Amino acid sequence: MVAADDTALIPPSPTDGDYEEDMQEGGYEDDAAEDAPNPMDEEAFVPEPLSEEEYQARVHIAVQAAEDYIDTFITPQRIEAAEYYRAAPFGDEQEGRSQIVLSEVRDTIQSILPSLMRIFTSGQKIVEYMPRQAEDVMAAEQATDAINFIFNEMNPGFQILHSAFKDALLKKAGIVTWWAEKDDRVVEKCFSGLVEEEVLLFRQQNPGAEFTKIYPEPLASPVEPQTYKIYVRMVDRQKKYRIRALPPECFIIDRRARDLDRHFDICGYRDLVTVSDLVEMGFEREDIEEYGKPGEDNLWVAQMEEQERNLGSQYPDNNNDPSLRRVKFMKLYMRIDKDGDGVAELRCIHAIGDTCYVLKDEIVDHVPIALFSPDPEPHTIFGHSIADLTMDLQKIKSHVLRATMDSLAQSIYPRTVVVEGQVNIDDVLNKEVGAVIRARQPGAVQDLSTPFVAQPAMGIVDYLDQVKAQRTGVTPASQGLDAELLQSTTRAAVTAQISAAQERTELIARIFAETGMKQLFTGLLKLITRFQDKPLLVRLRGQWVPVDPTTWDADMDCSVSVALGRGDDAQQMAFLTQVAQKQELILQTMGLGNPLVKLSQYQQTLAQIVRKAGYKNPDAFFTPVTPEQEQALAQQQAAAQAQQKDPNQLLAEVEMAKAQAETYAKLQQLAIDRAQLQLDADLKRDEMEANVILKAAEIAAKGGQPVDWAAIIEMTRRPRQDIQQLAQALIDNEKMASAQVLSQIGMQQQPAAAPMPQPVGTA
Repeated sequence: MVAADDTALIPPSPTDGDYEEDMQEGGYEDDAAEDAPNPMDEEAFVPEPLSEEEYQARVHIAVQAAEDYIDTFITPQRIEAAEYYRAAPFGDEQEGRSQIVLSEVRDTIQSILPSLMRIFTSGQKIVEYMPRQAEDVMAAEQATDAINFIFNEMNPGFQILHSAFKDALLKKAGIVTWWAEKDDRVVEKCFSGLVEEEVLLFRQQNPGAEFTKIYPEPLASPVEPQTYKIYVRMVDRQKKYRIRALPPECFIIDRRARDLDRHFDICGYRDLVTVSDLVEMGFEREDIEEYGKPGEDNLWVAQMEEQERNLGSQYPDNNNDPSLRRVKFMKLYMRIDKDGDGVAELRCIHAIGDTCYVLKDEIVDHVPIALFSPDPEPHTIFGHSIADLTMDLQKIKSHVLRATMDSLAQSIYPRTVVVEGQVNIDDVLNKEVGAVIRARQPGAVQDLSTPFVAQPAMGIVDYLDQVKAQRTGVTPASQGLDAELLQSTTRAAVTAQISAAQERTELIARIFAETGMKQLFTGLLKLITRFQDKPLLVRLRGQWVPVDPTTWDADMDCSVSVALGRGDDAQQMAFLTQVAQKQELILQTMGLGNPLVKLSQYQQTLAQIVRKAGYKNPDAFFTPVTPEQEQALAQQQAAAQAQQKDPNQLLAEVEMAKAQAETYAKLQQLAIDRAQLQLDADLKRDEMEANVILKAAEIAAKGGQPVDWAAIIEMTRRPRQDIQQLAQALIDNEKMASAQVLSQIGMQQQPAAAPMPQPVGTA
């Protein structure tokens, strides 16, 4: 039993009608399918290397099936879309009726294309590469700058994107390919003032140089060595990386393909290349002459010569010069097991002619083709184009307008009824104003009036415009041209309406960014890291700088810089200005070394403001900041801040010094007061001693008793401290006490004061 959800996994039955139709359309034979061994049968399936004949046959069959799919199903739709884009007649026009054809397809594409180009080309960098490891940051920045330079400077990047986007909007798919080629240039150089040893050394160091002329220079004096002037012809060998937008009709792929990564059997492109170009590419002229014979005029060739075909002429074929004869050349990418190891390798095949003769093949790791589709269909390679969504509207609106114009013409120029034989027919056919019509009886000439009845048809046109807006998102509001919307409506409502109308275009841009753009620039990174074997000289920030692609990681992630955002440019610029102000405030308060905003981020904000103002090169206004410069500036600011004191700290130190001075003055006054008290005490003591001596003398005089003058003199001669020493000791003690107090309140850190000594002496 098989579940209902698993029915999609069951292969179609050979008896199914759809299966037989698909097999016939794909160019497969039922007999071949029956005779083919079953790959799941190990006994029947034995991988073996393919011979050259088998290899050629398989390539031919695969190419025929892919071409049949493209030319049978896809190419007719592209031709029809191109006819509608040119507003060509539908083929159902009637003589004498209006034959006007509206250009709805062209107008819609031309409305979407400018927004897409602005989104992808308004910035200086289209993509940025993201490193997978911390040590790859510098390499990722170099790769970003170098590949953007290669795309925009070495190649016409704007024209490539314009062609690819326009092909995608009109013909279902825009195709871009890239490759590396050698660019050998012959240059002649002149060197003078070389002695014989230098000439020999130059010949050894440049073995490929051809000396065309050697002249001995006249000697200024006999003692000087002989010098020579040489003319050398050298070959400057360089690698050039080319990018090209292919015509969609040149691209071929098998019908079962789903993408260009792994889910395909064969893909590639075909082109008409001259014999001279093929010989220059390194292929043998004999093989080109034998297998590169012109085939029948295929449909894709007619598409390539569309302009000449519309002008009624044919593309000139210069048969007089065999080297300019055009040959069908194909560059194919096919998964095939050629060596018989059981694994189908991806091979790049160069083939010519309708027989697909293989000139060269090699194993590659990716397909250098990017595909852009505005409306991709899941699980298929081709989606829908904008032309597919608007072709029916163009036809309906054209017929409505034709009927309107016919009704208007009949109401303005009515038909005339005449009585045969009673009117001069020449007078009736004369349309001159005021001309006389000769009639034999009254009423022989009458106007058959027809009223204008096409006024209600204008409502149908408005309805079709609404349908187009729902399908494509293109409305007058998306361009800011809706007068009714701009009147009596708030600014917020207008902005919301415009933003909603632009969402469809932004979706197309996002699809292009995540599909074709990533494929393109991821492939360019792989191409350069593979073929560039020496430093690449690129112009960065106005200077030529050598970069070494050999150190890059070929598998770095690619991030496309899509300039999407809500609101118009004025709103986005106002938002960026606010961000710049916040960044300035953070840098001023927290310094260059803060963890929130870097100086390079501030420069990027200013650059975005410049781009929003319409200037493509913001480096002319603000110089980019390198990580080395940013780190050096942060270190300088940190050192300056360490040397320069904070104003608050200076104020605190001044206040502390003032408090110390006041405290010192108070302590000094206290010491003086204490010394004065000590002096007063000494004076009283002296007075008391003098009184003792006087009392003793009076007693001795009155009583006649002897007085122990020796004891009295000994008492008065007791040792005392000097008054100045005592005052200084008091002051020192007070200083130490004040220092201890200040350290306790946190104003000054000093060692604790020693115990205060007591003054010597008694009061």
